[in-house]
Amino acid sequence: MHAAIGVVDFGYKEFSDSGTLLDREDGLLPGLAFEVARRIGDWRLSGDARYFSGSADYDGRTNFGTPIRTETDERMYSLSLRIAHEFRIGGWSIAPYAGYGYHRWQRDIKPTQTAGGAPVSGLFEVYTWKAAELGALVQRSFLERFNAGVDLRVFRVLDPEVDVRFSGVFDEARLTLGERSGARLALIGGYELDERLRITLELYHEGWSFGRSSRQPLTSGGNATAVSVQEPRSDTRNTGLTLGLVFGL
Repeated sequence: MHAAIGVVDFGYKEFSDSGTLLDREDGLLPGLAFEVARRIGDWRLSGDARYFSGSADYDGRTNFGTPIRTETDERMYSLSLRIAHEFRIGGWSIAPYAGYGYHRWQRDIKPTQTAGGAPVSGLFEVYTWKAAELGALVQRSFLERFNAGVDLRVFRVLDPEVDVRFSGVFDEARLTLGERSGARLALIGGYELDERLRITLELYHEGWSFGRSSRQPLTSGGNATAVSVQEPRSDTRNTGLTLGLVFGL
């Protein structure tokens, strides 16, 4: 079992069709990570869960182009399963793996005002998607108790959707986003405290994108309106650090 605490430097941007930056969110999100694993010979089956939450600064604009600033409450959840097969070449351990995960991100944009004092309502969005992964963990032991490695994976974002919940008169809208690819690179170090306890440190950078949704008419009380909504293309770039303990090895 692996239990860790960590922090993510979260960065999110949305873009117009022409590539103009529409809004961005940046913030440090603390969180927890857990992993359970079972080895059968050279095979390893693992499952992990991660949860990060906190506040981010929002810098964007209204639908009419008026600049606004506010804060956003972020909550990010993920559950993943992976299967790996380990090879040993000299003093190196090489473990290619495949994985599949479920991700959920709650984005609560707080109400604010324009520079002129006009009120701007908040917006609550829930993003969900799956990810199919391929990667490899390469490690090597140094000295007597220390080991270091690199974990590189690429993944495909599958079935991304966002539920948009308005604080005004409109009903909730569900939008299908475009599937895109992503990648994650992690540098990992470990120190063996005893035969069954190891401390780990992981520094990673990850990124993925969502494609623009189609435009969808909004309803109010189940009745169609003349207003429509569209989710723009977006990029997420995170840099994280976790400190953990591995039990039972």
